[in-house]
Amino acid sequence: MWSDVDIERFRALPSRVFKPARPSLAACLSRVTTAPEDAIARELELDPRDKFKAALGLVVDAAEAWAGPASAREAWETVAPMEWLGDERRRFERGGEAPPTVRDAVAIASDPEGISTAETLARSFAQSCHGLLQSARTGQDIGWKVVDPKRFRSRFCARAQARSGELVFVAACDAAVNVRGAEAKRSTLPPSVNAELDAIRNALIRSAGPVAWDVVALLGWHLRLIGHGVRSPFEPLVSLWELGYALDELADERTVLAAPTI
Repeated sequence: MWSDVDIERFRALPSRVFKPARPSLAACLSRVTTAPEDAIARELELDPRDKFKAALGLVVDAAEAWAGPASAREAWETVAPMEWLGDERRRFERGGEAPPTVRDAVAIASDPEGISTAETLARSFAQSCHGLLQSARTGQDIGWKVVDPKRFRSRFCARAQARSGELVFVAACDAAVNVRGAEAKRSTLPPSVNAELDAIRNALIRSAGPVAWDVVALLGWHLRLIGHGVRSPFEPLVSLWELGYALDELADERTVLAAPTI
């Protein structure tokens, strides 16, 4: 079964994790800073580490009073897709209806398609873990937080790793009644696959930070299942990483996702 594993897909993760497409980034930054969109687009081609600060540096007359939105809520209403406004299924840090800062508002609103796809994937994964939670609304409500990738660790993955994956594996894979799933849980990865995972983790540490440990830990469970011909419930998480986002927490009240700051 290991011949069915598309290892090339996973080798590409270091170039994808916490690197969302954000096709509207220049436009959103222009709306909240008043800097020209074409000038911002040229600056973004240089891939500055602090994209928000780079856009602010292009404001024609920085000596004048701030001409952008007066609050994060105003920024959100300026850059978010109209259909997102008032959507009670989406919340942000501290339970707000809008991101807590202007920078965060741009980070979320600049990738409407990616954010919507991430939410669909998160709901799919949460529903597969329904045995882990009690709420009838599990998987329906989404919370977002904007994080510094160099400091982020998934609370969900940390909890799963602390209990050797039992919490996640049993709930999501139903290994107790699935013979092949139980075999996969007890199995070890082939040396060649372990070597690939080590290389992926090392590349991720350089490109994405400490989330590398979360990615590779759950990727190990994912590959064990695939290698035993078992449909893996972790597929939505892999797709989330490929989009540039990550699962932070799975709870009764909502599923929390993480987006990298700009």
